[in-house]
Amino acid sequence: MNPLRDLLEQSIEQYRSLHGATVALCANLGTLSGKDSLAAYQRLMAQQVACQNSDEILVPMLFQGGPVPELATLVAERFELLEKIVKENQNIMPRLLSRMAILRAELNNSREGQTAMAGYRSNGPVSGRVLRRSC
Repeated sequence: MNPLRDLLEQSIEQYRSLHGATVALCANLGTLSGKDSLAAYQRLMAQQVACQNSDEILVPMLFQGGPVPELATLVAERFELLEKIVKENQNIMPRLLSRMAILRAELNNSREGQTAMAGYRSNGPVSGRVLRRSC
């Protein structure tokens, strides 16, 4: 077994998973609730941390020994995945930012409405009054 090959294959699988999750989030972004969007974001961040942890071990090993011809296809595949992820991130970031702005505006409107409703309190007793005439 070649530990460098194993790490490369593990890295490729992690990046495939990250890419798939990013594409799925991008496709469903308009239909997710705020809570679901946050959960999807947290899953993406966990996958990204896992990729980063693997890369901290893998990258020094790749540069330490010099080029390994039998691993060239795996390195190229990993590089292509990284390029796809960068493109997806460039695609999804403006959409995420606009989604966050919409959710922030809805939250502010809700808060303003709640504050306005809190101002509509009667000065008289709450119960026990009888209407004797109509307006």
